Amino acid sequence: KLKHSSMAFRGRVHAATGRPFHWPYCATASLGVAWAAVRTRSATGVTLFSGHGSSGGVRSWRVSVGSRGVAQLTRPLRIVVLDAGTLAFDHGVWQEMFRAAFATTSQAAVDLKLHDVTTASEVVLQRARGATIVATNKVPLGAEVLRDLRTAEGGLGLVCSLATGFNQVDVAAARVLGIDVCNIPDYASSSTAQHTLALLLALCNRVETHSRSVEAGGWERSPHFWYQESDLVEIRGRDIGLIGLGSIGGRFVEMVRSFQPARILAFTPSKRAFAGKSGPGGVIWAGSIEEVFAQSDIISLHCPLTPTNQRMVNAELLDRMRPGALLVNAARGGLVDEQALADALRSGQCRGAALDVLTTEPPDPRRPSPLVGLPNCLVTPHYGWSSIESRKRLLEEVVRNVRSWVSGTPQNLVN
Repeated sequence: KLKHSSMAFRGRVHAATGRPFHWPYCATASLGVAWAAVRTRSATGVTLFSGHGSSGGVRSWRVSVGSRGVAQLTRPLRIVVLDAGTLAFDHGVWQEMFRAAFATTSQAAVDLKLHDVTTASEVVLQRARGATIVATNKVPLGAEVLRDLRTAEGGLGLVCSLATGFNQVDVAAARVLGIDVCNIPDYASSSTAQHTLALLLALCNRVETHSRSVEAGGWERSPHFWYQESDLVEIRGRDIGLIGLGSIGGRFVEMVRSFQPARILAFTPSKRAFAGKSGPGGVIWAGSIEEVFAQSDIISLHCPLTPTNQRMVNAELLDRMRPGALLVNAARGGLVDEQALADALRSGQCRGAALDVLTTEPPDPRRPSPLVGLPNCLVTPHYGWSSIESRKRLLEEVVRNVRSWVSGTPQNLVN
C-alpha cells in the first residue's frame, strides 16, 4: 500500500525524469506522483535493484518498470568527470576509490570516464551526453547544456562540483530541470586559511623580495649588518576586517589571533542585525561591508562569489578604505574589480594586495590582468586549497556524494 510519506519513495526512481526521489528536495514532484499513484492504485515509479553480474563480474543497473511498463533494461551507472586534471591525481587513483566505494554494494557498476581538460561547450555535450552524473571543477554548465544533457538518453541526474564553490553551474536551471547539484564543503579550510595567512605575511615581511635581493648581492654591498628593501609591517595592534566568516574565515581568525591584532571585525549578511556584538573567536560583527573597509588596516575576503557581489570591491569601496590598508583575497577573483584595485595600488590608497585568485583563470595573455606585475601586488596561481591532504579529502567526499545519491540519500545538495 502506497503511503503519503517520503519513505514511500526512497530507493525509487521518478518515472518521467529517471531520478531518485529525494525529500524534501523533490517534494512537489514526489507528492504529485504519489497522488497520481494513489488515484490509479498502481505505482508509477521504477525501482532500482541489483542485476546479475556481467562478464568479468561487473554489476549493472537493472531498472524494473512499474505496472505501466512492459520492458526491463540493464546499463551501468555512467559518470563523466570533465576536468579531473584539476585534482592532480592519476586516473588510477580515481578508479580505485570508486571501485572500492561500490565493491560492498549490490546496486550498480560504475562506468567512469575521466577527462583531464574540457573546454568548449560542444565538447562538454559530446563527452557528457548519456551520463547520469557529471563532475566539474571549473567547466561551466549553463542552462542550455544542462537541458541537452537532461533530455539525452540516460538523463543527467546529478552534477558534482569538485569544489566548495558551485558558480560554474547554473543551479537555478538545474533545479527547474530536476537535476541535483552537490558540492564539497569544508575540505580545504585549513589549507586555504594557512595560505591566506601566508599571503598576509608575505605583504608584511616581503621575505621573497629580500631573499632575491640577497641573491643579487644586496647584502654584500650594504655598509651595515642589515638592510631592507621595504618596511616590515607588524600585525600586532592593527585592526583586521573579514568579509565572510565561514569555515575558512574561522580558521584564519584562529591563526591570525596569535599575532595580537587590536580587534577583528567581520561582516556577513546573516549577522547584520548583530552589528557591534561579539561573534565566534572574539570577532566583532560589522553592520556592512563599507564599515569593514573603513575601519580595518588589513582586509581579507572569505565569501563565495554570487551574482549579487561580483566586483563588489570597486573604486567606491576602495575609496572608503583606510589609506595604506592591505587587501588579501584567497576566495574568488570575481569579487574584485581588478582595474579599480590596480588604480588604488598605484595611488597608495591601498598599500599592498596579495591574491590567490583572479577574475580570469588562467589569465588570458591577450587581456592580461592589470594587477600582475605591480610591485605592491602579489599573485599566486589559485593553489592555496591544494595541499595533498585537501585534495584527498575532496576526492573522498566526491565518492561519498555519488554513493549517497545513488542510494537515495543525497548529501551536500546546494539546490
